[in-house]
Amino acid sequence: MTDEQAVLDAIPDTIDYIVDFVGAPSNDPQEFIKLNQQPAHVMRAVAEKRHAKAMGFIGGILGPKKFTTVKKELIAYLQESSVPLAYVEPTLVYGAGRKDKMTRNVPLLKFLGIFSRKFKPVLVGDVVETLRQRLVSLT
Repeated sequence: MTDEQAVLDAIPDTIDYIVDFVGAPSNDPQEFIKLNQQPAHVMRAVAEKRHAKAMGFIGGILGPKKFTTVKKELIAYLQESSVPLAYVEPTLVYGAGRKDKMTRNVPLLKFLGIFSRKFKPVLVGDVVETLRQRLVSLT
């Protein structure tokens, strides 16, 4: 997802939607760029070149400040495109076999989510469905 030409070569000439599901916090600056910024830039370039109906993006409101700030900046960057953007900004996304340091906090976040939506973890299927609905509503 970081090589524009590789993505263009792998997809059909005509596409309706393109979605960036890639992203994660990282302390390694190179890895952070590769996981967050490069895929978003590639998605926008591909969407514009292939005249997609819309792009989809997963932001983030929970995590290290650098991560949440870059996600907001990427949303603004993608919104500048001629291709419409649908996005969601979940807290912690869990499910579908994800098991890492963050998902160990799901029980605590579910409890905190009772009091504040900012902490409520979200199932990956719910994130996908919300984004799908927003993409379809743009076209």
